[in-house]
Amino acid sequence: MKFAKSLLRNQVPEWSEYYIDYKALKKLVNQAAAAPEGTERETASQPFFFQLDRNAEIVDTFFNSRFAEYMRRLKHVTERLPKGSPSPTGSSAPTLDIRLLDADELSELVSGLLELRSQFRKLAWYAEVNKRGFVKILKKFDKHCRAHTQTRYLTSKIFILPFADGQQVSEKINQASSILQEISPNVDLENGLANLKFGASAEALPIDVPAEFVAAIDNGDDEKLKSLFASSPMPSQKTLSRLLLRALAGNKAIDTVLGHYNIKSSCELHNRNIIHKLVIQCRNPSNLPKLKAGFHHPSPSLPDEAEEIDVDEIALGNPYQQLVRLLDHLTEDMHEAVVALDDMMRAPLHYAAIYGLPQVSEILISKMSEWELLTSSQGILSMEFKDAEGLGPIHYSVRNNHPVTTEKMLKEGVPPTEATKSILNPFLLVATRLNSVKMLKALLDFGLDINYQNSKGESALYTAAKYNYLASAKLLIASKADLELEEYTFGWTALFVAAVDGSTEIVDLLLDAGCVSTGLDQSGWSAKEHAALRGHIKLSEKLELPSESPTLVAKRETTPPESGASDSLKQRRSTVPKDIIKSFGHRYLEDPDTVMVLVTLSSHDLRQTRRCVEFASLNMSQAGSTELDTALSLVVSSTGHGEPVVLDLPAPEFGVSTETIAFTTADLANTAIYFDLVPTYSPKRPVLGRAVGMLSSIVKPVGNMENLNESMVVPILEQGTLAILGTVMFSFQVVRPFKHASVGIETTSTYWKSLTTSRVIGHRGLGKNTLSQRSLQLGENTVESFIQAANLGASYVEFDVQLTRDLVPVIYHDFVVGDSGFDIPMHNLSLEQFMNINMPQATQTQEESSKPRRSMSLYDSRQSFMEMHRMALTKDFKAKGFKGNVRGHSIQSKFATLEELFKTLPASVGFNIECKYPMLDEAEAEDMDQIVLEKNVWVDTVLKMVYDLKGDRDIIFSSFNPDICVLLSLKQPSIPVLFLTEGGTAPMMDVRASSLQEAIRFAKRWNLLGIVCESTPIVACPRLAQVVKQSGLVCFTYGVLNNQPDLARRQLKAGVDAVIVDSVLAVRKELTSDEGIVF
Repeated sequence: MKFAKSLLRNQVPEWSEYYIDYKALKKLVNQAAAAPEGTERETASQPFFFQLDRNAEIVDTFFNSRFAEYMRRLKHVTERLPKGSPSPTGSSAPTLDIRLLDADELSELVSGLLELRSQFRKLAWYAEVNKRGFVKILKKFDKHCRAHTQTRYLTSKIFILPFADGQQVSEKINQASSILQEISPNVDLENGLANLKFGASAEALPIDVPAEFVAAIDNGDDEKLKSLFASSPMPSQKTLSRLLLRALAGNKAIDTVLGHYNIKSSCELHNRNIIHKLVIQCRNPSNLPKLKAGFHHPSPSLPDEAEEIDVDEIALGNPYQQLVRLLDHLTEDMHEAVVALDDMMRAPLHYAAIYGLPQVSEILISKMSEWELLTSSQGILSMEFKDAEGLGPIHYSVRNNHPVTTEKMLKEGVPPTEATKSILNPFLLVATRLNSVKMLKALLDFGLDINYQNSKGESALYTAAKYNYLASAKLLIASKADLELEEYTFGWTALFVAAVDGSTEIVDLLLDAGCVSTGLDQSGWSAKEHAALRGHIKLSEKLELPSESPTLVAKRETTPPESGASDSLKQRRSTVPKDIIKSFGHRYLEDPDTVMVLVTLSSHDLRQTRRCVEFASLNMSQAGSTELDTALSLVVSSTGHGEPVVLDLPAPEFGVSTETIAFTTADLANTAIYFDLVPTYSPKRPVLGRAVGMLSSIVKPVGNMENLNESMVVPILEQGTLAILGTVMFSFQVVRPFKHASVGIETTSTYWKSLTTSRVIGHRGLGKNTLSQRSLQLGENTVESFIQAANLGASYVEFDVQLTRDLVPVIYHDFVVGDSGFDIPMHNLSLEQFMNINMPQATQTQEESSKPRRSMSLYDSRQSFMEMHRMALTKDFKAKGFKGNVRGHSIQSKFATLEELFKTLPASVGFNIECKYPMLDEAEAEDMDQIVLEKNVWVDTVLKMVYDLKGDRDIIFSSFNPDICVLLSLKQPSIPVLFLTEGGTAPMMDVRASSLQEAIRFAKRWNLLGIVCESTPIVACPRLAQVVKQSGLVCFTYGVLNNQPDLARRQLKAGVDAVIVDSVLAVRKELTSDEGIVF
């Protein structure tokens, strides 16, 4: 997953305005990279560094303000903790004495510590995400601008700032955890606050409440109570608060007790008065914070719609009724208690909003209005109602997804003026991010601006489209949201972002509402092109290109100009000169004794939902002492050669990864991969847990065979106890060196020396066989077909190579050989068996050769009829209705071997050798066993024959299997490799094969010559060919659309280097008549 998307996923929603503006900085990087090297690029880079400095200031200022506030609150809590006798270990610091706290006070202590620890964790996560952002954007700047600024800038301007040093926040998290750990023998922290549980040794000390006071209150004897107050020592305020609660519960003697109680004072831990207390006690236990077992990483999550408390559900005598009675009995000098602030600068109304208490909110606002405490024209939106976080009651109500409470607050506490609506407008985006239709409706009914845009230009509809929230999008469109609003970074509308992410339902909704699909973004690209690039082909067919095809440099102005960034299409539009043709001599395994191990955390499979690192349950009482509840990192290392790689957790990818870690070793049998769990911010980084994978024992080879399912899971063992902390999922590929006398750099020329001319390549020779009976076809992948294709002008012939059981390269397309009437994988057949499958039996041929063929018959003999009947039962025949190179559908010829093609076809005919090796999902689709020939054996066998026989012949390798492409590239430097991709036209489960965009990334990463893409996205969006070319790759296409000469010509004019076609003669004839195309 790219960092821009990872950043969105990992943001703390309420702090989203204070993160690094990664997209805007990314755009400035590309603008700088587009300038010529030298002075002009230095000048073009200045805006990037200016904005980078401003971003660092924003992040640092926000971090410091939050840290100072949380420090103040933690200090306040620790200073007011009840202390017992000195520690028996001899420490001068007294221990925490829980017995000095009653149940209510203990609940306050635990809730306060949990909230503080959660806030510190959020702050640590905020700092970590931003730190990663600065590292990533500077790495991108160095890569695109060919500079070396990352280390210098990070060292001098980022790492010296407090937010980049996570140690101080980690210490405060540990401090809060230590106090909770001390409480844990007395409180069931695992189940949160809803189930406070006391042990036998934690019996609370009784509060000194005289029995005669309690009796007088229970009997409602005001005279007796007054006499007791007059004659007895005055009880403490803490005792009086208990007496007042008892009076409120029984609705007796309230005024008498209240007359002696100072409601403005508080002896509670957080300086909350009795109104705070009663509001908090109204909360629903299911809404209380829970401690989940397991490692806690502070990646934020969106709240579900919490249950809201209705007054009709509350019985007499509960905290709500007590609150109502208290408010009704307050005298004028006590009224200000309803807006009193606690240590977190929160009034009782804040807690009604936090816990979703609509009736409590209504009564509090009603009393504030009645007592003239809402003096501001902004009502409860005024600064007086901002807490230490800078948040007001409505912010909490919206953020915690309490639509009924929000509606009550808006109705009772906010005047519906333009000023208040402008303050509330940003909440539309918060509600949309929650995908809460009820909340959106409540805000829109209040009259908020549905077309409000934040500082990045994002509207509510854009947000709904970005996160694929269909219900919210429907409501917004029905409420007449502007469909064409553009955000400021890319100039994208809601349609663009939905097209980019492949959100088909959102696109359908927008198009049905009349959204324009032909518009261009700031970079001059259409939504259709964005969708096609990312593999959303079906979706792209719903969209249109502008009537006038824009140029690659087309741009439009969108304000504000400083709020912009670039997308992947824009990156590839850079005008920096690039070497389109790769040179010989890329790095490969030269040492015959060195083996390379490629490790991928998680999996390449898009169906995989398991994270690369998952954690087992953890006793939270042990978390603080073991550092397992702090930010963690995974260090991947090997006993071989290679630098350790550090991955900060949680990993940005969810189940899928395209990044590879490489190690080399000379002793594979004893090579181990270590996965060490370490605290991210600890100076010494002690190993908390380790998982080990011994490569020789994880996967046991079966002769020359291996399992296609390469993902493995190994346990992480805790360093001291060896308890299982969690698991690591990874896959690895061993790359063994290929040895041959001819391997090496044979020339100083470039790959495919005549690449500047366009090419026509014969698909499977003269073309693949189809069901069409318009003309008699030569059998596909046969010698006769290849000779005829060369005679008709094909520069190269493309064919499919597989290995038989006895490791002989043969020419055959399908993974399963069905010509015999049985579905048999190629690797289960010997060469002799394969070559004789489609040969008629000699005796029957002689007997029936003299018989005349019936005029309407498709078959020469009864034998042919029986063979076709058996073949009709195979999987491939059922799917397509025919079989290639079979009598009755084509001019059948015998199967061929790779050696035969080398010896039969003239050296002037180039070979495009497609290496047919199944991926996991392809094997599953063919109902094949997942045990196949080992990749190194497969590739080495093919390479040996090619190097033995190639001579001066031009050779190109290609494969749909990414791993085969990697092995072909790493084992030799002189024969170019192309990556074949469906480009999104067919579902592929390997992320590297899922789209044209992923194919480009993969080919660049592994130094391949280029890609061969199914022609549909290029035909629909011809400019995508230049996206490939600007990436320094060659671009071939294949597919049935290439057989239409006008579409082939369109592609070649757009920059495609070669088209692989079935109709070689027709296409070449059309193209040679075009003066703009050179052969």
